[in-house]
Amino acid sequence: IMSTSSVFGIFFDFFSTRFWPNARYNLFLKLTFITTIGLPILFLVFPKSVPIFLIGMAIWGAYYEFRGFASYSFIQKHVTKEQHTSSWATLNAFSAIAYLVGPLLAVVLIEKSESFVLSTALGMFVLALVLYLSTKKQIG
Repeated sequence: IMSTSSVFGIFFDFFSTRFWPNARYNLFLKLTFITTIGLPILFLVFPKSVPIFLIGMAIWGAYYEFRGFASYSFIQKHVTKEQHTSSWATLNAFSAIAYLVGPLLAVVLIEKSESFVLSTALGMFVLALVLYLSTKKQIG
């Protein structure tokens, strides 16, 4: 089931250039937020079943690709070539921290209930969306 996200991501990579050949990071960031917020909603609303988990993993695969496209597009547009390496290093360092802290925090939160960890994640994603929207004009 978990490999569904990778398989979907591979197909998504091949077909995304047809749908968004000249898209900017703003579009990819919006799609990232939609898929990010959609995943916990999917698991909170629908009963647990194999098809729901497969849909969830496909959403996760899309999220991962959208996030990568948004990062690449943002760095290409806003960062000089000389700063690309340090920008990617900074971005990857923060991603690695999130991938370390996220599962640790999930273990603590899941002890309360599965819906609590999903609701907390949803709240954090909505907070990130609000922060993005409040700073969007400053970024350009």
